Amino acid sequence: MQFSAFGEKFTQHSGILQLMDDLGDALKSDKPVNMLGGGNPARIAEVNAVFADVFSKLAAEHAVENIGNYSNPQGDAALIAALTEFLNREYGWNLTADNIALTNGSQNAFFYLFNLFGGKFNLSNSQTAEKAILLPLAPEYIGYADVHVEGQHFISVKPKIENVEHEGKAGFFKYRVDFDALESLPELKEGKIGAICCSRPTNPTGNVLTDGEMARLEALAQEHGIPL
Repeated sequence: MQFSAFGEKFTQHSGILQLMDDLGDALKSDKPVNMLGGGNPARIAEVNAVFADVFSKLAAEHAVENIGNYSNPQGDAALIAALTEFLNREYGWNLTADNIALTNGSQNAFFYLFNLFGGKFNLSNSQTAEKAILLPLAPEYIGYADVHVEGQHFISVKPKIENVEHEGKAGFFKYRVDFDALESLPELKEGKIGAICCSRPTNPTGNVLTDGEMARLEALAQEHGIPL
């Protein structure tokens, strides 16, 4: 059986496939497993009980309606409306339904985003250009590496590593964005960056960018007219 170039790319070995294979094999084991990998949060019995209660009510009241009907490509309109109201109430973000899209999980969402903003672009003068996704702090999530339909379009910046104390004890370190290196990137000045992407917290390191770092990244993105 012969696959297309697209098929060959997405059936080849990759880090994320290996990771998910390992997690799935662990769950199939007859031994007890502490599932600490893959980016999932800790499972807390009281939270699980709330989820189970909500799922059972949704199934009883809306299962046929939700499963048996189509939604818009953007996602279920009622859920989007509820999310818009919730986010505006909690954070004062002044969103509309146009600001929200629902996807089949984060891996699916980043497949769309990275291919929307990274790769080959058609310019107005019948020329083409290539733009990359800028990862301002490495290491980053392994699942991003192979999502581009054609090639890989990433540029990353090594972090500054700062020795820190935790609860008065030495031997810890913190990843910091190297803004000197980031802000002087030739690709930014040449318009070769399509978007800036960072995970907060980052898988696998658990590093959390500070509010100050996020504000500076947002200002950098706005300066160059690209999404963060």
